[in-house]
Amino acid sequence: MEWLRGFETPPERCFVVHGEPAAADTLRLRIQDELGWRVSVPEHGAALDL
Repeated sequence: MEWLRGFETPPERCFVVHGEPAAADTLRLRIQDELGWRVSVPEHGAALDL
């Protein structure tokens, strides 16, 4: 979280792609709640257009 707080401009979108699903979702919620960022946890094997 401390590293994320160092961003001067938040990213347009943030993806949590490591960890067990429950832990990744907990981190997603924390980033959303504390930083107000748009965050998602893609399903395993998902492909996303950036």
